[in-house]
Amino acid sequence: MISATLRTITGRKGSFLGGTTFVLVTVVIVIAANIVLHELRPGRNPSMGGQGMLDGVGGALFIFGVVVAILIGSLAGSYDVAQGTMRYLVITGARRGQIYAARIVAVVLAVLLMLVVPVALGAILASALPHTAADSITSGELVDYVWTAVLFAVVFGLISMGIGSLLRSNGPAIAISLVFSIGFTPLLLLLYSLSETLGDATLASSLDRISGGDDGLPIAVAGVSVVMWVAVFLGFGAVRVHRDEY
Repeated sequence: MISATLRTITGRKGSFLGGTTFVLVTVVIVIAANIVLHELRPGRNPSMGGQGMLDGVGGALFIFGVVVAILIGSLAGSYDVAQGTMRYLVITGARRGQIYAARIVAVVLAVLLMLVVPVALGAILASALPHTAADSITSGELVDYVWTAVLFAVVFGLISMGIGSLLRSNGPAIAISLVFSIGFTPLLLLLYSLSETLGDATLASSLDRISGGDDGLPIAVAGVSVVMWVAVFLGFGAVRVHRDEY
């Protein structure tokens, strides 16, 4: 069931294939820009690769990788109902919980497949291209780069899947998921004005903490906070899937 669901997600040319290509092209543009800037102004930009390239690629993945993960997750949650195919999945005799669990795993795998080439390309070229000693990259920094790119994309992909399952309509699911990640999640940081603990427990702060941030909750507690945020959205989606008539 997982492999069938994954094939369904990855077979969508507009969301998965188009989104994956877009992220890869964005990373290639960042890499090319670093190379061109080095060639044009080697004095001001002494490193072609190194930390500067890793930061640039990481920034592109942080923005566009998350956006594409949101698109993948939203459609994974809403597509079957919106297209009328959910009833056929239920008719097969598969339990709704199994269908939903397979969809969760498939979304994680699809997000990883979307990221694997651009993440690897950025890491390899940032390490291999000429750079100064000051811009050298440690193995720990490479691990942080990969972990951050994967963490944010997977988390927002799963949250978006929950939203898509709850709303059952492709367009609204994508729109609400984007609003939540781009608008509402940063807005929650205003809770710092009420309580530092509440602020530290927001999704953005917890993600920052477990992706290398120095301030906030203990790492284990921040990890639990992220899991709870994801579980809430997936839980609402699961309730809708279990209670709906198809």
